[in-house]
Amino acid sequence: VRFVVNVVRVKSYVIIISETDSHVRNYMTFLYFIEVIMMKNQEKRLIFYDFEVFEEDFLVVFIEYATRKRMVIVNDREKLIKFYQKAKDFIFVGFNSRNYDSTIFKAIILGLNPHRVSVDLIEKGKKPYQVLPKEHKNIQLYNYDVSDGFRSLKQLEAFMGDSIEESSVPFDIKRKLTQEEIEETI
Repeated sequence: VRFVVNVVRVKSYVIIISETDSHVRNYMTFLYFIEVIMMKNQEKRLIFYDFEVFEEDFLVVFIEYATRKRMVIVNDREKLIKFYQKAKDFIFVGFNSRNYDSTIFKAIILGLNPHRVSVDLIEKGKKPYQVLPKEHKNIQLYNYDVSDGFRSLKQLEAFMGDSIEESSVPFDIKRKLTQEEIEETI
């Protein structure tokens, strides 16, 4: 297997990727996709997002690419639904979002317990279609997953020379998070 390393600058971000040739083609398609979106300006905006789920809490951070506007939602399903209704035509971008974040997003919208869904996905190894009811297909969600399926986000951050900071808050905590723990996780 031949590995290729690409260093690409998209706006102010430098993205380094080391992939097999086929993954590089997929990655280059993604970059073309971003350029088309940027050229069309506001037609399809990008929102980067990440969910964190605990036994009694869920947190999500959304960052709109064009404006760098940040929205944090903690345990507020109604606020999440209102945000989704305003942004459902945007493209949501995340790491491993196809298998996790988009599923948690839809589960909360549908009124499911996000912790149970998270346990099914992570601990039981179920696929999103095995966890969500058929009604999830009625929820429009344009999702782009930037993970390659081979490396963790921490590995990619290390390749880019980023400082990797782990949260000290355990995901298996059996109580509501304190405000301090929420802040640390965000």
